[in-house]
Amino acid sequence: MSGPGASGTRAAGDADVAFGAPASPTGAAVAAPAAPGAVSGTVRGGSAPSERPQVSSVPRTGGPSAAAASVEARTTRGPATGTAPHTGALSDALPAAQLAVGVRTPAPAAPSSSSPAAAPSAAPSPAASAASSTAMVPPQTPITMIGTPAWVPVGASPSPASSGRGKGISPGGLYENTINTMSASAATAVFADMRSTGATWVRLDYNYAGNTTRHGGATTQTITAARSAGLDVLVILGDGTAPMPESAGYKAAGGWMTSSVTQLAALGVHTFEIGNEVNLGANWGGTADPAAYTALLETVYPMIHAADPKATVLMAGMAPYGKESPTRSAQGSNYHPFDFIDQMYVDGARGSFDALNLHPYVYPAMPATSDGGYNVLSVLPDLLAIMSSNGDSAKKIWITEAGMPTGTDGGYPAYTVAQQQQTITQLFQVAAKYPQLGPVFLYDWQDGGIDGDFGLYTSAHVKKPSYATFAGISY
Repeated sequence: MSGPGASGTRAAGDADVAFGAPASPTGAAVAAPAAPGAVSGTVRGGSAPSERPQVSSVPRTGGPSAAAASVEARTTRGPATGTAPHTGALSDALPAAQLAVGVRTPAPAAPSSSSPAAAPSAAPSPAASAASSTAMVPPQTPITMIGTPAWVPVGASPSPASSGRGKGISPGGLYENTINTMSASAATAVFADMRSTGATWVRLDYNYAGNTTRHGGATTQTITAARSAGLDVLVILGDGTAPMPESAGYKAAGGWMTSSVTQLAALGVHTFEIGNEVNLGANWGGTADPAAYTALLETVYPMIHAADPKATVLMAGMAPYGKESPTRSAQGSNYHPFDFIDQMYVDGARGSFDALNLHPYVYPAMPATSDGGYNVLSVLPDLLAIMSSNGDSAKKIWITEAGMPTGTDGGYPAYTVAQQQQTITQLFQVAAKYPQLGPVFLYDWQDGGIDGDFGLYTSAHVKKPSYATFAGISY
């Protein structure tokens, strides 16, 4: 999502000095929360609180970040604020029998071959132990449907986890800051809880802060805790000092990028995302520029692979924006994600990333619904055609953010938890039908009270029924 924490919008104050506690907007250290899981109300670097505000033009880091312009682009089905929840019949969505996603017992899966062994019988945090586990509430709109739209690749077999599948959590900058203030054991307990849902990935920020010895975003302790809990870590390599296309220091040869990737590889991190929602002009301070982003990838991609031969480099997650343009051009200062990617190929980006990346926030619609083209999942064959025409059919498409807000804080429209459950279920149903889809990350983990409440936990660290929904999905 776009919102606070998005690449190119982090302030210099984002930096963690000597990998210590996060800085407040005034630069003072943020006090640790009273108990593990409690949300700190401070957002690092003075960024706007919501990770993906749909009614704010202020971009964010690592969370839903559709800007105000995105709302304007979707006025044919109503503005984001005040939009009635999607309760219409889903007769055009995918049949449950054809889309059934495996049901799993919420227990830790074996770590991937690239992950360290999971921590032995890690006990949940005190807050997690005390939290009540609520049974799944049936969605308001039944998921059992009839009819199959033409865009669904009926009969396609989902790839096994060993072929690049996997569930992940993108906790967002707000809760990531909270984890940074925890003790090592408390942070490990949070990540062990994520792992117990069957998640094998977590997505964290890692930002340039002006020199090669400092960084913002996740601390070394936080990353180590995630790895010790058996999670693979995807880091967003962003710039806390400048908007896109990033500062000279961020991409200097032999500088921060090289040293950061080397350090992260030593921690067992080998997957990197370059920027966040770069198809939105808000992350550029003007109009989004696919040529300039391609040039950035052409600069940093060889640096990353030289520093870590095992690296996988993802393009930035592309935010939803309107419908595809017939001319693949900008719409105001923003691009539809497929239009931006198409222009990247035109500009020669093919050899400078290892996987594509989408943020398919589709509310008020549901992921399995065809809504005239706003839902990027419903027109995914268009992206596959772009990839094929450029000789890139073998690459995976990752989804590093998706979800639904359940609170109006942060300027978001609010939907019910039952609708959030339905969104989660359909997201993985649709993804399972496309062998080209790689890992899918849910945004986010715990509500912050100021960020739209996309979490599986409330801000009081009580599990929502959607926690069980996510844990019950095998992908």
